[in-house]
Amino acid sequence: MRLPTRRAYAMMLLVVIALSGCGGGAGHSSQSTTAATGTQVMDQMLAVAQCARRHGVPNWPDPVMGPLGPSWPNDGGVSGLPPATQQACKTVIGQMEQDGLQYHLGEIVRGRQMTLEFARCMRSHGLPSWPDPDAQGTFQVDPATVGGGKAATYAAALQACQKDLPFGTSGLGIPQPGTGAHA
Repeated sequence: MRLPTRRAYAMMLLVVIALSGCGGGAGHSSQSTTAATGTQVMDQMLAVAQCARRHGVPNWPDPVMGPLGPSWPNDGGVSGLPPATQQACKTVIGQMEQDGLQYHLGEIVRGRQMTLEFARCMRSHGLPSWPDPDAQGTFQVDPATVGGGKAATYAAALQACQKDLPFGTSGLGIPQPGTGAHA
């Protein structure tokens, strides 16, 4: 039987939460339920790079820390390693992938919290019909919410609330004051 898409996604989310250790509480093991930090993921990625160099890929690059966390400078990541190297490094690759999953899940939750806080801030600064972000994290803003006689209120609210979006408004569907264009 084929599950409907929403149900399948909900089941996958439950599996991910269970695997990432987010279900703590009484009766559970003492395993940490804290998501991995960017530094921990970076350390794991460095271990993978060192392993790759020891096992046949002497020029494998170190990871880089970017604004969205650690990443590989090459597009393929570890999938670009030869199969023999992947096999030799499977333990450190597995740990990196587990820590990376926990880290990125934590970042998704933090990003959602930030965009919700931004929406609350916009409403508290004179735009009561400002929407919450959609499932993709973008805002579907009705032009009437920010246009016409509300332009000055919108510009002031945006200025006051941008602190809740340290990564900026680009790509979130937020109109730029006075232009109607989306960032």
